[in-house]
Amino acid sequence: MKFDRYIFLDTETTGLNPLENSLLEVGAVIVDEYEDGNKVEVCRLIMNIHPLTDAKGPLYWGPTKIDLAALALNGYTAKSLREEALIDPKDSAATLADFLVTYVTPGSTIIACNPEFDITFIKSFLTQNGYEAAEILGGKYADRNGAKGIKYKSVDLANLAWFIHNAGYIELEDGKPSLDNICKALGISAYANPVLRHSALYDTLLAMKAFFELRDIISPEEEE
Repeated sequence: MKFDRYIFLDTETTGLNPLENSLLEVGAVIVDEYEDGNKVEVCRLIMNIHPLTDAKGPLYWGPTKIDLAALALNGYTAKSLREEALIDPKDSAATLADFLVTYVTPGSTIIACNPEFDITFIKSFLTQNGYEAAEILGGKYADRNGAKGIKYKSVDLANLAWFIHNAGYIELEDGKPSLDNICKALGISAYANPVLRHSALYDTLLAMKAFFELRDIISPEEEE
């Protein structure tokens, strides 16, 4: 049976520069939309890659710098990073690559607020750990059957919300299409679990709800 696959994706990182900072977490919700309903799978990949070390100047997560403002935003702290169990980066990269090969199938649509940011960090992490990242998330990856040419689409949720805001269908606070503002404009309530708030998985779940509501605004289902 034919279906459309949507991959809602978010990352948490130690900063904004993929050359200096590292992945902490990847969250994903995979929605296969069939004519008679949806199948939903949820994935949360924790990238506990390196021990935290105190250096003169910035804090470091292994060899990469830590932006404390980024940690404050995504809910991690220097203390929590020290307490995380360590995972070899090669193992983390293998898990991430396997996830991408399994779910990013031809015709899939990756959806996120600024998906290029998440994809760039993922590619950088994979490259640092021995994978040809451009071939995994660049349409050239050889899958388990040796086939090449996996193509995916991407949708920037922020751009979609901005378009709908400018069309007058929703009102974004201060005109800024952040995920929080998009959810406020759509009346989407925060999830009750405070532990997940601003984690990659939490934001991915919110993005999923927001996308389908925005889609219904621009392409409402016809009444029977």
